[in-house]
Amino acid sequence: MMRTPFILFLSLWASLSACSEPADNPPEAFRKQGEKVTVTRSTHSDAVSRLKVLEDSLEIRIGQNIALGMDKEQAAAVEQALIESQRALVKAAEKHLSSQIEVLEQLRSLTRGP
Repeated sequence: MMRTPFILFLSLWASLSACSEPADNPPEAFRKQGEKVTVTRSTHSDAVSRLKVLEDSLEIRIGQNIALGMDKEQAAAVEQALIESQRALVKAAEKHLSSQIEVLEQLRSLTRGP
């Protein structure tokens, strides 16, 4: 299935974006990283909310697909695939958030000094 390469791509992207070059000014780098963590938390929250909406509206969406002419099995499969894709996005967002927090903690130790 296409899900595994997609998850790998998102994980790689999250890792690379978490490893950006630090600024010459550690307090400024810490501030900017704090902003990245805030944005990443929001992205994760949005992904989780979207997953909940998809799960909560599963039966309704299957009914809509059936009304559009799909058979029941195909309609259910389409909606389950959407939910699985969203679960993959949530998992990638969790990894990205974890990476961003780790970078923030490393920068925090730099700003405190030895």
